[in-house]
Amino acid sequence: MIKNFPLSGDVSQMFNPWMIWLKSLSQQSGLININNFKSNDRELEQKIVEEVAGYGKQIGYINNILKILADRIKPENLTPEQRQSFDNFREMVDKIDEAKREHKLSLQSIDRTINEIKALKDKDEKAYNEIVSRIRNAFLQD
Repeated sequence: MIKNFPLSGDVSQMFNPWMIWLKSLSQQSGLININNFKSNDRELEQKIVEEVAGYGKQIGYINNILKILADRIKPENLTPEQRQSFDNFREMVDKIDEAKREHKLSLQSIDRTINEIKALKDKDEKAYNEIVSRIRNAFLQD
């Protein structure tokens, strides 16, 4: 299927639901499989995505810096093409921020947090116990 996402130009992506389902039976933990990308060091890239910052977080940091830089630009000094790119960026960032606000309060967000806390138990039991204790205490006070 070919998809055109708003503000991104032409994007061509093959989508096969059967492949997603089959890949979910493997050791892949998400929708993005590092082994499908060209990388000089796949293990390092996977470690960064899993332990430092996922792709969404990395793009978020880049957008935050670009917003700071965009605030310093005087739109009247841009060519029409540059102004269109500037406006497209601003519109995209506004839509991302709106989506984040809407998502923040959703039950899906709560479920994701619960699952992350459960997963922490195997990785760092001390941190897991501290978080669970804080949550219990917060609700006991109500």
